Amino acid sequence: MSAADHVKNTAEKMAGKAKEATGKVTDNEKLADFVTNETMAKLILDFATPPYKVQRATFGFTGDTLSERTEICKSDQYNVETTWRGLSPGNYGEMRPPNGFLMQFIIMVAKEGEIRVNGRRLPGAIYPEQGRPNAYLAFAETWRKAPAPAPTAQADPFTGTWVLNVAKSQMQPATASKSEIIYYRVTGEEEDFLSDAVTADGHPESIKYTARYDDGKAYPFSITVNGKVTNPGALTIVKKVDLWTRERYNVRDGKPVIASRRVVSKDGKTMTITILRVDAQGREVVNEVRLLEKR
Repeated sequence: MSAADHVKNTAEKMAGKAKEATGKVTDNEKLADFVTNETMAKLILDFATPPYKVQRATFGFTGDTLSERTEICKSDQYNVETTWRGLSPGNYGEMRPPNGFLMQFIIMVAKEGEIRVNGRRLPGAIYPEQGRPNAYLAFAETWRKAPAPAPTAQADPFTGTWVLNVAKSQMQPATASKSEIIYYRVTGEEEDFLSDAVTADGHPESIKYTARYDDGKAYPFSITVNGKVTNPGALTIVKKVDLWTRERYNVRDGKPVIASRRVVSKDGKTMTITILRVDAQGREVVNEVRLLEKR
């Protein structure tokens, strides 16, 4: 609550009767309603009943606050001055009501006090009451636990930068790589793939394509070695098997033929790429297994 936001509850207490709330003056009506119903009503039974009459007001104070303080509240109808005298050093306390709040406060007990309304001192005096101070000035600050953020879409586990672990991979001499970095990005149902590798002969090799999952369309992809495209006119199809598994197909004679299967571990740290071919009987045969680690 800033210096410009105030809520003051006015109440009467008569001998032998429970507290009867009679009004509320504030310069922030939304805050007044929130404090009444979401904070104080959780601590004090029937605090919000009977309904309060809310009035707009301005607030100020005088005094050094160390020994004396007067709070001044001005509305269209009333000028209320509440004064505490003979203030004690402050004592810290806190409450944790069962509604997600932490209320921290400093209480300064007063030896004397008075209330003036429109310049007239109200009758009455501080009266003894067991269990708590009978007149005190309290400075309180209320903190509420922030609500959990709205859930966001889960990042695709393939998205990221992947580095080939040569020692843990099983590659053929003719297609082996000395190194490889794959830049993978999945946006919605679209996959961007870029592989930058160095062949066993020390030549730079790049594989690149952008394709959508499971739409039945073939997309261009290129393999470049030493700056020259080695597969002109090639097409590819990508399939999303599940969150952790993807397949890529080459298109030959208008038909898709599986080329690789990629699986990300459940912890999201490794990706295994199995390079495949299909034999004369239509069976999958493993050519290579590459293991990459997420950077």
